[in-house]
Amino acid sequence: MADINGDGVNDFVVNWYPSSGCCARNNFHVYLYQKDNTFSNYFDFINPSFFPKEKLVRGVDYGHPGEVPLYKYKWNGLNVDTVEYIYPADTLKKKFYLVQRYGDNNCPEKRKVLAAVPKEYLKITGYDWFIDY
Repeated sequence: MADINGDGVNDFVVNWYPSSGCCARNNFHVYLYQKDNTFSNYFDFINPSFFPKEKLVRGVDYGHPGEVPLYKYKWNGLNVDTVEYIYPADTLKKKFYLVQRYGDNNCPEKRKVLAAVPKEYLKITGYDWFIDY
């Protein structure tokens, strides 16, 4: 139990790890507590770090280092909106792509080039997996 979405109320969280797969996949099923004393359907997050004061979830998606993006989601009531994804863009770790939609890193007109990963991501759980390529 923890306040995950920043509404000041504890939510129900189930943390589990699959027994198969290639890559880091620390799963969290989050059930938000609702005003009618029930819980929402679950939200599935992979390798998340929760920031309830900011109403944000930052994390590392599922996949191999050097290919997998970082993500940022924002709570919007009982929904979660995608804010951004950050993909590695080179093997020297000197360039990253910031996009608004998953997979847009392959579309030059939809990506912004960053010289470094924003500081807000450097201490999230799983950052070492993202940058270890």
